[in-house]
Amino acid sequence: MPASVYKLDNDSLSDIFLDDARLLGLVSAAKDYQLCLQVNNTLQFDFRLDKNLEVRMKKGRKNCYYNVFVFNEPMKSVNHYLFNNHFRTDFLLPELKQFDCLWLVKGDYYHTGELKQLIELVREIECIRLAAELPLSEVKNRSNLTLD
Repeated sequence: MPASVYKLDNDSLSDIFLDDARLLGLVSAAKDYQLCLQVNNTLQFDFRLDKNLEVRMKKGRKNCYYNVFVFNEPMKSVNHYLFNNHFRTDFLLPELKQFDCLWLVKGDYYHTGELKQLIELVREIECIRLAAELPLSEVKNRSNLTLD
């Protein structure tokens, strides 16, 4: 009797994970940890580096590591993930290489009005030059944002 072969569908997994998520692109000259510190101080958030969620990818012969900072809002059932989009000269999402960090808001609390308010608050942070919502449906490598 032949063995069954199952293929893991990464696109379906990323679609499920990102189903209730919104994505922001941030441009900042600050290091990722400095940006998180300013976000935490300004918005009273508590982003923390989570080495267990660090995105590791092999690009050619190089190993690339992308930091992920996490903040959970339990009263709103929302998780925030701040991804560093750069590792030396490589990008987590190459199609969005103009952004230094990617902020994934996962949960159903932040609808259009709340998200616009969040973006306006983020734009007021001194080290942030640009903050904009990005349509996840147009991100080709969105599976790179899928966390275990």
